[in-house]
Amino acid sequence: MKKLVATNIRFPEEELIMYKRIALEKGESLSNFIRVTIRQKVKSIKKQSINKRDPIFNMKPGHSGISDGAKNHDKYIYR
Repeated sequence: MKKLVATNIRFPEEELIMYKRIALEKGESLSNFIRVTIRQKVKSIKKQSINKRDPIFNMKPGHSGISDGAKNHDKYIYR
């Protein structure tokens, strides 16, 4: 495991109580609950940003009418 570094994060009191309750119900520490939750959120954001930037993820299924699409697909997708 990587070295853990301490930091301070301020939460509204009601949120902190809720996070502690959830962590307790899951049987894990508050720190681990927060780390895992942040990792999941970052992973989701990265996946979304990759999909939005790459035109191949925004293509619609169906026939394009381009006769040499299989041969020159990069030319048409990334122009």
